[in-house]
Amino acid sequence: MRSEHTAPETAATCVANPADLGSAVRKQAREATGRTPFSSVHSKQAMRPGDHRQSAPLVVALLVAVVFGLLPALYAWTVRSMLYRTSRRLREGDFEPLFSTYADDITFVFPGHNPWAGEFRGREEVERWVRRVYQVGLRLESHEILVMGPPWNTTVCLRFTDRCTAPDGTIVYTNRGMVFGKIAWGKITYYEIHEDTEKVVALDAYVASHEPTGA
Repeated sequence: MRSEHTAPETAATCVANPADLGSAVRKQAREATGRTPFSSVHSKQAMRPGDHRQSAPLVVALLVAVVFGLLPALYAWTVRSMLYRTSRRLREGDFEPLFSTYADDITFVFPGHNPWAGEFRGREEVERWVRRVYQVGLRLESHEILVMGPPWNTTVCLRFTDRCTAPDGTIVYTNRGMVFGKIAWGKITYYEIHEDTEKVVALDAYVASHEPTGA
């Protein structure tokens, strides 16, 4: 059986009708391969709606992991910033930022055998101790703060130096030490100070002669 159109006739028809050239090529490609030109099985599979539904939980899980991984670091940064800020305000003589972080049942410990030593319980006792320290000219400067643990049971370690300056500007005392503290939901529940107690004893004579009456 002979084809209705010979190759020259088909070519002549395409030349005469350029718009049909692309259709003829695509038709021959479909007959030869069984699928349309430029089609790709892999691209079709990548675009199937079911694949998107399957990958969505993985994306959500990844985002949750990232968020929860960043939360502890963000919380620790917040606590450090708060303590640096209260320390700076305290050096300027502003007690309220620090006192506002005290829990009502706070406990403060200053070890040793000197007039400063003792275990103080409750906001009133601890605040009185802090005010007394600053009345004699002691100032504390924070250098490094380590924070670990969740908001309901946070452990804090603070490295500091402190000094006492006489009214005439003479530095009569310098020391360095560490603070160990516990914080629960933004409130300081416990802290203790450890420093060179021999230097603290050496400061006692100065404090005794310069401490305001009734302090």
